[in-house]
Formats: sequence, C-alpha cells, structure tokens
Amino acid sequence: MSRCLKRLAASMVAVALIGMASASRANTISVSFVSHVGNVFTYAADLSANGVAAPGDGFTIFDFALPTLELASNSGWTASVQNTGSPITGGTPTVTALGALLSPGGDDPNIPNVTFQRSVGAPTLTGAQVLGTFAITTSALFTGSDEAVSKDSGSDLPNAFGPVPVAAIAPLPATANMGLVLLGAVGGLGAFRRLKNGKTVEA
Repeated sequence: MSRCLKRLAASMVAVALIGMASASRANTISVSFVSHVGNVFTYAADLSANGVAAPGDGFTIFDFALPTLELASNSGWTASVQNTGSPITGGTPTVTALGALLSPGGDDPNIPNVTFQRSVGAPTLTGAQVLGTFAITTSALFTGSDEAVSKDSGSDLPNAFGPVPVAAIAPLPATANMGLVLLGAVGGLGAFRRLKNGKTVEA
C-alpha cells in the first residue's frame, strides 16, 4: 500500500513539474518556417501574449549549412553566426531545459548556427504580435532539418521549436524529403495566416 502511495505521490510531483515547465514556457518567441526559394530560407517569429522581447532576446536556428553574410532581418534586429551553441541561451540547449530533443548528435560544431537578436538600443516589444520574417542566404545545395531555440525576457526558460527546414551539405533520404515538404507546407500556411491576421512591428 505504501508503495502505491509513493508511486502516486511521485506521479503527482511529475505532473506538477511538467505543468510548471509548460507555464514557464508559455510566454515566448515562437519560430516557424515560411519558405525556401532559390538559395534563401525564410522564417517567421511571433511574440506571445505575455511575451517581452528586449534587446538581446531572440532565436537561434541550429546547424544551418554555409550561411552567407547576407542575413536579412527586420529593423531593430541583429543577425550573427556561431560555430556552436546560442548566445541567447548561453550554450547548447539541453533536453532537461527545453523539454524537446535537438537533432541526432545535438549541435554539430562543424555546421554554423544562425542567431537573430533584438539590437542594442532597440525598443522592447511586449504582447502578442508578429515580429516579422527573417531570411538567410546560403550557398548549400540541399535541404535538411534541425531545431530552433528562442528566449525572451518574459520567459524564465529557453524554448525549442522544430524541426524546421535548414540548408544542408548532403541530400536527405527520399522519405525524409517528403516529410520536409509536408512540414514546409504546414509551416508556410501557419506563417501566412499569422502575417495576414497579425500586425508586423517595425522597430
């Protein structure tokens, strides 16, 4: 009997911790894929109802092959490239912190990560809004998939999103490519609806 009670108590604690983690990640910057046209990949970012995007906040897309210096972003945002980790989270995210797995092998140190952050001196953004679209130009010829991570001042934990389409050195297997096409279609539709219904903020 006592063993059953202990198991019940452990289960209740686990549920409570999951609920706390979900609540802590409720206010955030969400990242989604918009399109891949030619050698340009475009992503969208949204701020949640209670989100706070201050200078330094933003998101990182992991393992994006051969990004060029032409990292287009909205006014009030700065783009950068890192070999490993994310300047937003202070390193490579972990499953414990994010509640989501990165791609097999984690953050590949041989493939760059691309980060978009609110610029120093840019106004802090608050409340639900479309933050805009962000484009990355690449010289890679193939499409793969990996994760993105975001962090804003309205959330006490980083958040993982994805997988999202990214530039890749080698082609994916045919079955993976089919899944990626479907993922892109769903992501593009969602981003279109957000851009249509939301208000893009010019910082």
